[in-house]
Amino acid sequence: MSNSTSGHVKIAFIKLPTFHFKRNILFTWMDLLVSFGGTLSLFLGASVISLVEVLYILLQPLIHQATNTKH
Repeated sequence: MSNSTSGHVKIAFIKLPTFHFKRNILFTWMDLLVSFGGTLSLFLGASVISLVEVLYILLQPLIHQATNTKH
């Protein structure tokens, strides 16, 4: 007499298990400025200070002219 028994177990899910992630991203104006400055620095080799220096150099003749005409 053989005492061998075998059985099958079937497991079924109604719905596959899933994970939900929620991510809130807060981006301030300072973060935006830093992001643009970093991008400009990376691609153009420029910084916010360099842009201010360029504006100063370009506006310097106008400022000089405005101060000389008041005398």
